[in-house]
Amino acid sequence: MKRQFKIILLLSFVLFLSSCGNQAKDDLSVGVNAVITEIDEKQEILTVKDNPEDGIFGNHSVIDAKDTPVIYCNYKTGKVSEIDFSDLKVGDAIIVNIRNSELEKLSDDKSEKNLKVEQIQLSTQR
Repeated sequence: MKRQFKIILLLSFVLFLSSCGNQAKDDLSVGVNAVITEIDEKQEILTVKDNPEDGIFGNHSVIDAKDTPVIYCNYKTGKVSEIDFSDLKVGDAIIVNIRNSELEKLSDDKSEKNLKVEQIQLSTQR
C-alpha cells in the first residue's frame, strides 16, 4: 500500500511539473484585413495599408512574405487552393494571419517594421 502511494505521489508530482512549463506568449494568431499597395516580387515583400474596416497597419506597413503560404478561397464554392506569390496584384484585398508579437512591432517605434506573417489569403475574388 505504501509503495502504491509513493508511485501515485511521484506520478502526481511529475504531472504537476510538466503542467507548470512556460506558456508561450506568442501563441495568438489573428487574421487582419489589408490592401496591397506595392509588390517586390524579387524579394517577396508586400507593402500594405489598412482596408476601410481595420486600423492595424496604417498607410504603410511592410510584410516579408518569403516562405509564407499564399492561398485563395473562392467564396461561392468554398474551395481553398494554394496560389503563387506572383498571383497577387497591387490593389488586391488580402487577409494576413499574423502573430501577436509581430503586431506589437507596429506600436514599437524602435522596432523594424518588416512584419513576418503566418499566411496570406487573397480575398479579392477572381
